[in-house]
Amino acid sequence: MKKLFILLFTISSFPSFAQFSSLDTLFQIQLGTYKESVDFSQFQDLKNIGKIRVTSIRPELMSQLSDTTRVYLGVYIGRYTAKLALLEAQRHGYVDAKLEYAPFPQSITAEHRAVQLGAFYSFKMRQFDSINQVLYILYENDMFKVFSFIYHPDQLTKGDKKFMLELGTEEGFAPFERRLISGAK
Repeated sequence: MKKLFILLFTISSFPSFAQFSSLDTLFQIQLGTYKESVDFSQFQDLKNIGKIRVTSIRPELMSQLSDTTRVYLGVYIGRYTAKLALLEAQRHGYVDAKLEYAPFPQSITAEHRAVQLGAFYSFKMRQFDSINQVLYILYENDMFKVFSFIYHPDQLTKGDKKFMLELGTEEGFAPFERRLISGAK
């Protein structure tokens, strides 16, 4: 019995193969749905995990009597990254937080590029507060990588690319373009 327990513990302590699955899906963490006004100071301890965003939902869309506001944390590339963020949010007391698909107009392919702003050994999103863009987080090669844009190269003008690569330089970041899915040709 003792050998079986050690074997099960050893197997369960390795990362699951799910972390190596496709990165074509974006996720967000729903922290809650509120009918009253939202006090955003309650989410300050989550700012390192991701940006706090809200979506107001009209009653005719929700079949409810009053407007509601959903509060979301971050946009994460791939299920494994999203689960790491969800566990961190739950560790901060948001035990009812849940994963949802994040809206993105198309599937992410090996052709897609991204503008990377930084890479860190732990969640360090608070330093990106001044950037007023959706930021994407990917856990890759034991680091949390932060991106400001995901795009297909055929969809950009030179002006668009220049704008994207200048984002964050005033704050001291050194953005660079890369393929979103490493190792893609």
